[in-house]
Amino acid sequence: MKFLLSLESWKLFLIVWLPPIILEIAAFFLSSPLLPPESSLLYGVYIFLGTSIWIWSITVSLYPLLPEKEKFNFKTFKICFILFVAYQSFMRIYSFFEMNSFSTNTDPEAAAEKLAFEVMLQMPFDAISMFMFFWCLLFTARMIRTLETGRNVKMGESITEAILLIMSFIGIWILQPRIRNLLQKDV
Repeated sequence: MKFLLSLESWKLFLIVWLPPIILEIAAFFLSSPLLPPESSLLYGVYIFLGTSIWIWSITVSLYPLLPEKEKFNFKTFKICFILFVAYQSFMRIYSFFEMNSFSTNTDPEAAAEKLAFEVMLQMPFDAISMFMFFWCLLFTARMIRTLETGRNVKMGESITEAILLIMSFIGIWILQPRIRNLLQKDV
């Protein structure tokens, strides 16, 4: 896991973001998609997993560096993060297959009723999943800020880091050098 965090920003960006971008650009310029329209779900899964692995690596690698008196509840983070990633992965795969079956359904009224039922059933789980996601992001952001400042910070003091983690497209460029510095200080 420390391998990802030891990379320079541009290398990590290339690993996480470049393959989907190249495929989309190639599909656009060839005027015929390289992959079916559902392939955008696959790009999303690739970016989602890449970003999730990066956030997991940050937390797992930096947590041991926290002073004993400033340790946060790491078990809760692990449980929430694993449940969030598992749920989101399941929903993305389910959506991929459901999109295929939805396009072949000949009865639009039955398809609309099925979709409405699935959305209503899915909403509470999505809400719980998003809560777990934001809690995990704030946990990681708070840990980064605590290690940088040397004192236990409140959740509100680490909002900038949380936003950069959410927007990993930009956050990789700003947070990765700071994380590398924290890891090098430890060595």
